[in-house]
Amino acid sequence: MDCDVKKQEGRTFLRERFLRMLTSLTGTQTDIMLCDNNQVRAKFGASDVDIMHIQVNNLKTPIGTQPSALVRTSDILYVKFDVDSHNAEN
Repeated sequence: MDCDVKKQEGRTFLRERFLRMLTSLTGTQTDIMLCDNNQVRAKFGASDVDIMHIQVNNLKTPIGTQPSALVRTSDILYVKFDVDSHNAEN
């Protein structure tokens, strides 16, 4: 088997696992640290294909709560998922 084909198969496998992981995190409580050092909380909804934006629900910010929002990943330092509480709910 050609080396390039093996690399492509490996990338395909990893991409599929990553997308399945994102899907499994839907509804998980998250803490999002923004580049301006503000921390917000929300429930993860989804992401776009290129992971340039994430959709969240019940976004709690210092100035109030938004029922639904899109957050640019370029504005995010990190996202922390509370998988323990998500697993307990499911």
